[in-house]
Amino acid sequence: MGGGPPRTEPARDEPDTSLTRGEVEWLVRRARQAHAGLSGQVAMWIDVAVGLGTDTDGRRTIVVGTSDPVPYLRPGLTVMMTEDLAADGRAPEIAIVDHLRSVGAVPLVVASPNPPGPAARSALAAAEVMSVCPVAGGDFVVQGSVWHNSRVAW
Repeated sequence: MGGGPPRTEPARDEPDTSLTRGEVEWLVRRARQAHAGLSGQVAMWIDVAVGLGTDTDGRRTIVVGTSDPVPYLRPGLTVMMTEDLAADGRAPEIAIVDHLRSVGAVPLVVASPNPPGPAARSALAAAEVMSVCPVAGGDFVVQGSVWHNSRVAW
């Protein structure tokens, strides 16, 4: 799976908020993998998402978020050394955005293997963070300022 999404652009003085298709595809795969590692019973009631943010030096921060009340590495959930783990009892998408902001990163995108609930969708829209989530037929839809409501073939 690699240590993170592919990047080819150099660091900039201001946050690089551009996203490549490769980064978005990697996040989708990572979100699916993170959720698939949970046991069937746990996976039914714990939500997982993976997000990406950037700082002014161009460094990307990857965050795995769960709906647990605290960051807890459940059996089957893997977090790479290059990733952070976030949880605060709310939707994982919200925990990811809050965590990225707390470390000085600009949240860019959150990928969820299951459709986020209304509170998470509202929070992502208010924060202008791209959301990548599944739609009928196993396709994913990208919502947000970059590829608004565009179907993407994965």
